[in-house]
Amino acid sequence: MKRWLAGALLLLLPCLAHAQAFPLARPAAAGMDSARTAAAFRRAAELPLVTSLLVARDGRLVGGRYYHGSSRERTVNIKSASKSVIGALVGIAIEQ
Repeated sequence: MKRWLAGALLLLLPCLAHAQAFPLARPAAAGMDSARTAAAFRRAAELPLVTSLLVARDGRLVGGRYYHGSSRERTVNIKSASKSVIGALVGIAIEQ
């Protein structure tokens, strides 16, 4: 579960700034397991350094939670996570 949660956080970082533009969908409507999605949100709440978790699939926001005093309006310094996302995108571009 921890690896899945970390992967979800990493993949969703580019979406955080534009989350309000996403149409909403329930997990089941997006082809996701509702119980696993709820478990991910519960686990994220237990991690002291996690301030938000947004889950998007197929261009729809499946869920979003903010933790530890964070909110959609509050900016967050994601430090070097951007480099990982850019590196993955460059790898995909090179492969294609």
